[in-house]
Amino acid sequence: MRKVIYGVVLLTVVGVGALFILGQMSQRGVAPGLVDGLLAPCPSVPRCVSSEAGTPEEKRVAPLSASVWANVSDVIGTMGGNVTVEDDSYIA
Repeated sequence: MRKVIYGVVLLTVVGVGALFILGQMSQRGVAPGLVDGLLAPCPSVPRCVSSEAGTPEEKRVAPLSASVWANVSDVIGTMGGNVTVEDDSYIA
């Protein structure tokens, strides 16, 4: 019975430790940013979209209007996100 208890405790400690490490790693992400003044191309993951000219049709979205763009950083903050870079044509 002791071996089972020790095993459960060990698995719990390892699991919590792994989740902590993964959580810390996920916070180090860097926004792809601009490449030569253009948005970086979308990677092959399905959750990426872009309004940059030349983006494949399945990943293309319409650019935001000026009135919407003016509120984007506030909306990101309201939803719990952090804006790290902001200028007239780019928010990360």
